[in-house]
Amino acid sequence: MPSVRRMSKQDCSLQTIVTFYTTDFNP
Repeated sequence: MPSVRRMSKQDCSLQTIVTFYTTDFNP
């Protein structure tokens, strides 16, 4: 996981979605 910074809940969700998509595209 990336460095834990002061991010809003939306940012956290967005980061999770980006990570999920990245993992899906790069298994």
